[in-house]
Amino acid sequence: MIVENFINAVAELPASPAKSVLETLRNLYVVSTILKQLGEFTEDGFLSKQQVAVLRKLNAELLAALRPNAVAIVDAWALSDYELQSALGQHDGDVYNALFNAAQKSELNKTHIGPGYEAYLKHRFQSNL
Repeated sequence: MIVENFINAVAELPASPAKSVLETLRNLYVVSTILKQLGEFTEDGFLSKQQVAVLRKLNAELLAALRPNAVAIVDAWALSDYELQSALGQHDGDVYNALFNAAQKSELNKTHIGPGYEAYLKHRFQSNL
C-alpha cells in the first residue's frame, strides 16, 4: 500500500529535478524494503539468488545516486539537531567541532586509551585547533 501510494504520488508530479530525486528515492525505498524482508521473498520462491544479487547491486547504485542530494533530502524534513542526532548534520554547519564533541562524549572513549595517544594525540586534542 505504501509503495503503491509512493509510486502514484511521484507519477503525478510534473517533470523536474525534484521529481527525478523522488523517483530515485522511491526506487531505493522499494529495493531496500524488499531486501529487509528478503526471507519472505526467497522462502516463497519470489526471488532467486541471482535476483537478490541484482537487488543488492541496485541498492548500492541508488544510494550512490542519492548521495549528492542527501543533505537536501534530510533538510526537507526540517529535523532539529536533537531529532537528527548526527554530528555531521548539525544545523550550524560546524562539522569538525561537532564530531570532536561527539567523540569526547562517546562511551567508547571513556574506558580505554589506545597505544600512541599520550605520545601523538593528547597534545593535539588539548590545543586550540
